[in-house]
Amino acid sequence: MNAQLQRLAAIFITAYLALAGLLGWWGLVRAEALTSRLDNLRRGLADQRALRGQITDRNGVVLAASIGEFGSYQRIYPVPAAAPVVGYNSALYGQAGLEAALDPILTGRVGRDPSRAWHENLLYGGPVAGYDVQLTLDAAVQQAAFEAIAPEHGALVLLDVHSGDVLALVSSPTFDPGRLDENWEQLRNDPAAALFNRAAQGQYTPGGVIQPVVMAAAIQAGLAGPTDLYPDAAAAVQVDGQFAECAVTTQTPSSNSPPTLAQAFALGCPSPFADLGEALGPQRLLQSLEDFRLFEPVPFVLPVDEPALFALLPSDLRLEAIGQGRLAVSPLRMALIAAAFANQGKMPSLWLVARSESAAGPQPFPAPPGPERLLRGDAASEVAALMTEVGETEIGRLAGMPEANVAGHFAAALTGRSGEKLGWFIGYAPVDDPRYALAVVLEDGSPQAAAMIGTKVLSLATALIP
Repeated sequence: MNAQLQRLAAIFITAYLALAGLLGWWGLVRAEALTSRLDNLRRGLADQRALRGQITDRNGVVLAASIGEFGSYQRIYPVPAAAPVVGYNSALYGQAGLEAALDPILTGRVGRDPSRAWHENLLYGGPVAGYDVQLTLDAAVQQAAFEAIAPEHGALVLLDVHSGDVLALVSSPTFDPGRLDENWEQLRNDPAAALFNRAAQGQYTPGGVIQPVVMAAAIQAGLAGPTDLYPDAAAAVQVDGQFAECAVTTQTPSSNSPPTLAQAFALGCPSPFADLGEALGPQRLLQSLEDFRLFEPVPFVLPVDEPALFALLPSDLRLEAIGQGRLAVSPLRMALIAAAFANQGKMPSLWLVARSESAAGPQPFPAPPGPERLLRGDAASEVAALMTEVGETEIGRLAGMPEANVAGHFAAALTGRSGEKLGWFIGYAPVDDPRYALAVVLEDGSPQAAAMIGTKVLSLATALIP
């Protein structure tokens, strides 16, 4: 009898220890993974009981904060235009944007021992307060950029040329994170896709906006120069039953006065660049795209587009060289390319989160690596000079570029849908000492409209940012 009781006692103790170990595993070791699940109702309740950290812009302007009292905290978003960056935090629909990416910081779990956090939860009757985060974003410029592009469908990204600071990242249309719960079904079913971050995740046909990359490759290979003559520069290039033409058709060059490659570049004419693609050949053209990191994920705190590497055949060269092949790009990528030409061929690394708090006090966020050289300085300078000349011509004056001392390139892209085009602009300012680079894309919009928006935002950035 005693032996049987001892066996039962041993079984009970073993089961108890196993259960205790399992609870300890899920309660301490796997606590973060469990609570971060979007279907975890306890997570939504915890957010109402914990003071979630603030998200502010570079000047301390609040972009997201929690208000109310313990047990009924509510998340507010004073600058809805920043929604593509900040995202949302909803007890019903989960998280997105920085609210998701920085959740361990905003909830105070970073740098805090799980067992200590569990003890503090018991001691204080609820989760501890989260940590604040400061961004490189400028709320005033973000708001102005959104107003400049709305009500168009498209996106805009503004960067610091040298540091890679993201100063504005706009996706239009957008949504109000503070009204997410009440508008969820409408937003989820809206064909305009306001919840989708076009700036970072959009995959757009580049069309003529890829011309600076092809031009730089041709210059480095010694195949072409800005003064080369192209009598057939205005010729259209057939693309799947449509025709890619010069972005500016009102001043299309005539064969009576053969235009230079520089003039064809200013007008956004595809034909000379289709020829350059053939001259470069598959290996050199593909290498030029790889040099600009167009097949690699952009290291960034927010989700980005997923590029795909593909082989190039001789039959692909003309279309790929005019941006009408398989290559797809996001505005975020094109802003980095604009920054590289503004910075003598060196591309900066992106930086969006400047600093955050931790258990040890305010901490600078890990700084990205410095700018990376992508091409020779002389090739970058020649292309930059062409972008400057665009602003000094009648073409640029039509888009208001000289007024803001802006260098840039605007071009069109066929979308594959009959009659619909993308309007692209990449540029930087000021011309003599570049500080800001930018990319704009408009869905079913004109290149000139994109240039006017980009010029306005670059001018505002120069005036508003110290």
